[in-house]
Amino acid sequence: MCTLHILDEDEDEPMMAGSDEEFDVLEDIEIHENEDETNCRYQYSDDPDMITGIVVQADEWNDLQQGTSHTVDSNDHHAVNLKKDRVVQHIQSTKHQTRKEKYMQSLQQGKSVTNFLDKLDAGEVTGASGGALLPPKGFGSRTSEEARIWRIELVSWWMKCGLSLNSLNVFAPFLEKYAQRVPDASHLRQLIPIIQAQELERVKKALQGRSISIIFDGTTRVCEAFAVVARYIDEESNIRQMLVAMSMIDDQLIGVTTAREIYKIIMVKLGIEDEDNIAAFMRDRASVNDVAMDQLSGDFQCSEDIKCFSHTLDHVGDKFKCETLTRFWGKWLNLFSHSRRAKKIFNQVVGVSVKSYSATRWWSKYEWFEQLMRVWGDVIKILDELKAASINEAGSAVEAYQMLTDIHTVSKLRVELAAVVDGAQPFLKACYSLEGDGPQAFEVYDEIKKCEHFIANPHFPNLSAICAELGGTQLPRSTEYIRLYHLGEDCVRPGFEYFTATIMGKLRPQLDLFKAARYLVPCRAVELGLNATLLDELKIMKVIQRGKISIHSVVQELPQYLAACDGISLSANVTIFWKERATLLPNFYALFCWYCLIQPSSAAAERVFSLLNNMFNEQQLHALQDYVETAVMLRYNNVTL
Repeated sequence: MCTLHILDEDEDEPMMAGSDEEFDVLEDIEIHENEDETNCRYQYSDDPDMITGIVVQADEWNDLQQGTSHTVDSNDHHAVNLKKDRVVQHIQSTKHQTRKEKYMQSLQQGKSVTNFLDKLDAGEVTGASGGALLPPKGFGSRTSEEARIWRIELVSWWMKCGLSLNSLNVFAPFLEKYAQRVPDASHLRQLIPIIQAQELERVKKALQGRSISIIFDGTTRVCEAFAVVARYIDEESNIRQMLVAMSMIDDQLIGVTTAREIYKIIMVKLGIEDEDNIAAFMRDRASVNDVAMDQLSGDFQCSEDIKCFSHTLDHVGDKFKCETLTRFWGKWLNLFSHSRRAKKIFNQVVGVSVKSYSATRWWSKYEWFEQLMRVWGDVIKILDELKAASINEAGSAVEAYQMLTDIHTVSKLRVELAAVVDGAQPFLKACYSLEGDGPQAFEVYDEIKKCEHFIANPHFPNLSAICAELGGTQLPRSTEYIRLYHLGEDCVRPGFEYFTATIMGKLRPQLDLFKAARYLVPCRAVELGLNATLLDELKIMKVIQRGKISIHSVVQELPQYLAACDGISLSANVTIFWKERATLLPNFYALFCWYCLIQPSSAAAERVFSLLNNMFNEQQLHALQDYVETAVMLRYNNVTL
């Protein structure tokens, strides 16, 4: 006897019984169909010895399709010749494991929504205002569970798309044709606080009892908004980030109110009970954040105060002194920022699209400079084509053309352009490398040292080529070559000096913190000759100063750690290395996890504002604040309902 439990199969077409096609097994049952319209269904588990096969007659199929269990006697039907090895191979495949994981997640999420609705009916859900949240009219316990889950999922997905709920009224007839009835947008809008509370509950559950770090930032470029992102390590040792608060504010935040807002989010909204579980705060170097951290440091004594390296590296380019290039670039940018015709002409002349520019994207200006240098030979032709097409945005084309008719201006422009392209490259690479969401702490020191070495031993290939073209290639170098080369050096020197004064000066203690992180990279530990004396450098960490992690226990594990490092290549994945040795080296592993929470940039919060800008226009931002805040949280946290 064999009991079959029906699962929906909507992935692939049914396969002929006994054919040589690949099995496409979902979870418990695989559906096939033979030429005699008999339905063959396979029941199996992940244990190959438990795989069985039976044939179900067509007259029994109706009962099975209704989702009921059906018991058949396999002796009453002819047996199916299963190729067991192929089934076993499929069970072990990545495709099967991925689909199985998605299926289990779907079951878990469905159960989670049901539990949440039970709590909502019992008045146990707290709203954003702090009071009990009650179901709106027409959404109480008398409404079927299926209908309530459908409405929550519908509104949640609609919000994740950044669409106005009013547009759902237009789309409703199509949905009702293939699904359930869609209530009016005025009713669905009442579900927003419920969805917001559900997402907050999910966030709190994910962070409960864990050590976390906080990334925060504010912006005025989209609207007055303030974002807080929590970074943590889950039960499978994977690094996760979640948007825990995104506030639309009416007044500008100052240092004291920023600190108060962050403290309320951590201790009240998230319910973090142990202040020593906050590993770090990541933020930019704005003065308002300095004041906020002065306030917070007294309460969170295990927390590191990390000022964003990527912001600082971006400012290196801002300090370059290239007046002629800046003047020309302003006109060049104006030509292509407002005219689709101008962009088309650019593409027709040089064969590539003009670079997009964002005033808020790090090193976006440099990307324009780099493209300008690559297409320099076609600049005059592009301007001629723009003139022929009567494109002259605010006189920009004419003024740019006039600059190119003066030989001294052109020489200075080309020298500055080459110097900026050469001088910015190492800082650009470091900036982009450190803005990721992975375990960037272990790369910081090496990236910064590369920039420091570049300043000490600069290499300007483009500048040298331009100076040789304008000043001659003969040796020894001509006076004109030397003059032009010094002009290029003077252009980038202020940026280099800024880097030295800030990252190698003001941020030196922060850099030393990341310097010690290298000892947790196996190949670097061997290369640096890690010993008990070098481990003392870890005492710079507040978590060790507070005794949350014992440096004495870490030193005791040093012999086992060095033995584990033996033979580990430079390309080995450091995260996998520590996952596999979490039990063997618990104190080293605790240090590794703590460093994984510490990021060298606040890019995670910046991405919130980019998402906000992409999802909503200005009118939407001011109309439905709770809608905007909840939608961005759902999208950022990638909720699958």
